[in-house]
Order: sequence, then structure tokens, then C-alpha cells
Amino acid sequence: MTSKERLLCALRLGKPDRVPVSPDISFMYPAKYSGRPYWDPFLYNNPPVWKMIADLAVRFGFDAMIQIGLDKSDIEKEMETVEIIEDGKEIKIAEYTYRTPEGILKKSVYYPVAEASWNKEPLIKDVEQDYKKLFSTFIDPWEKKADTINRAREYAGDCGIVGDFTCVPSFYWCVVRGSIQDAIMDYYDYPEIMEKFTAAYSEYALEYIRASCEKAKPDYFMFAGSYASMSVISPEFYRKYNLPFVQKASALLKKHGVMACVHMCGKSNEMVGVFANETDINMLEPLERPPGGNVNLSEVKRKYGKRLCLKGCVNTFDTLAKGTPMTVEEEARKCIGDAAEGGGFILSSGDQVPGDTPEENFKAFIGAAYKYGRYE
Repeated sequence: MTSKERLLCALRLGKPDRVPVSPDISFMYPAKYSGRPYWDPFLYNNPPVWKMIADLAVRFGFDAMIQIGLDKSDIEKEMETVEIIEDGKEIKIAEYTYRTPEGILKKSVYYPVAEASWNKEPLIKDVEQDYKKLFSTFIDPWEKKADTINRAREYAGDCGIVGDFTCVPSFYWCVVRGSIQDAIMDYYDYPEIMEKFTAAYSEYALEYIRASCEKAKPDYFMFAGSYASMSVISPEFYRKYNLPFVQKASALLKKHGVMACVHMCGKSNEMVGVFANETDINMLEPLERPPGGNVNLSEVKRKYGKRLCLKGCVNTFDTLAKGTPMTVEEEARKCIGDAAEGGGFILSSGDQVPGDTPEENFKAFIGAAYKYGRYE
């Protein structure tokens, strides 16, 4: 089987030739191996992250899952300007300005030479003043194009699958607010505004999914939700502000024949049964074990393995970054033993592989799938 066939088989709860191994390397590991300052790919898109991931998949022999959004429309490009307001040897600061019909929104972002970027100034600073401006950035997604997704699909070939993504509502609000604490408090301080935001964002995101399915025909669609995990919010909060969207979105993807996936790092055990029984979600990641999460992989496999493809979960901060090749291999072997039987399992990392992960550990992680994940 090719990597593409192997991943699609597992996502459909099938049993491929071996357990697919698809580490989460969305930016730190690709940037490390690019040999460039981190701001080159993440500020200047040179090289594109999707290209770096595909190259690493070929180099190390893993099964790539690459996520790319639709290209910005001409209207969005005209709305947004980017200015480098600090251009140092160790850090750059970029200021993003969005000129909307409701007024101007601005944010600024730190881009260090060898670290992940972070917000200096968030997009939403005053909820009551800024929320309508944010709504006017939800431009008709049918104006977008799928040129980049198509280029990535052609470049990646059979080394993996190419998908699209969007955020669940409360996660998106955390992103634009720039502070998890402020974002969560907004739901209690401004309940009417947050109800309006949830409705407006959900309507836009559902239309985006329709446009993506028609224009890009992605292999899968990921719902990002790092700040919407049970490490941050309660199940009740998720049910109120995110679950209705996930239910509608996953049903829409099912109608289009696209695999619907959820990323929920940290604690997620309370939501596994909800996704399995109350939505059309096909795959859940990264199913972190303690101390980062609260999932027992073998138990989840026993309860929900016939309904959900499970993707996880070798610990990142202790095992991959600080362990030895032997401890990495042993934990990967245990994950395979806990969840691979019968298919529907993808070996992965418990969230993103740290940039300082030794190459020997990364190779041991991938090698475990070849060594212990053969179904014959």
C-alpha cells in the first residue's frame, strides 16, 4: 500500500498492510529541518509548510497528513496589509491590518529566528468595539480558490493525504482574542455578543466547508480545537458553544464523502463518547495519556474502536523530547498493542513533536510502526 492508501484505509476503520504512522509536525520539526530562520516559512511562506512536511515524510518514511486551507480571495487580500515593524537579527515583528466595512482591526506577531511565533497584540482588544469588525472579515468562502491545495496534492503524491481545516467556534475566539483566559471570560461577561459570534462564525464555517468540499475535494477535514479541550473548558461549555457546529459540520462532510476529524489535545476522555455517539466524526486525535491528557487508549479502543478511527499517542514532552530511542519504541509498541487490533488506528504523537526531539527518537517512533504494526 502507499501512504495515501494506508491512511485512507485506517480512517475508514479498515485494516491496512501496517499501522500508519503520522506524527504531528505542523511547524517546529519542519522549521528545524528547513535550515532557515523560522520566520521564512511562517511569515514569508518560503518554503511552504506543506512542502516541508511532504519532504520530511519522504526523508523519514512516515505517512503524511497535510492540512491546508483554501487560498485567500481577492477581497480578503485587498482587506489585509502586512508591515514589518521590527526587523532584527533575532526577531521580527509583523503588524497585520484589516480594513473592514465596520472599521480597522490590527494585530502584531513576534517571529523569533528559532522559535514558534506568538501574538504581541491580539486582533480583538475590546469585545464591544471589535466584534462587528470581526464579523465583516467572514468573507464569502466561495470567492476562495483551491490552487495551493491542488499544488500540495500533486507534490505530495502518494506520500500522504491532503486535507483542509477550520476551528471550532470557541477555539477561533481564543485565537483572535489572543488570551485563553480573556476569551473564556468573554462568554460570561458578554453572553449576548458571544451568542452572536457563535452563530455568525458557525454559519461562515459551514459555508466554508461546503466550498472546500466542492472546490478542493480534500481527503479529510480537521476541526482544530486545542483551546477547546477539557484541559481548558468543561463538557457543558463544549456542548453549548461547539457541539452543535461539530454535529452540523460532520454531517455535511459525511454527505460529501469527506472524513471528518477532530484535534483535541490535552484532556479529551470526557468527549470521546460524545463524538462517537452524537456526531458523524470519523477520527479523533491525539488521545493524550496522563499527565498531559486523561485517555486510556486501550479502554477507548474497546468502547469506541468500531465507530472511531483513533490517532495517537506517544507522549511528546517526556518520551519523544527527553526519552531514549528504546523508551520511544516501547511506548509506540504499547500504543500499537492497545489500539491497532482490527484496524482503524494511526500511530501518532501526543500533539506536536517538539523541535528539540532527537532525530534518533523520531526515527525510533516511526520505525516502531514498521516493526510492530504489521497486520499479517
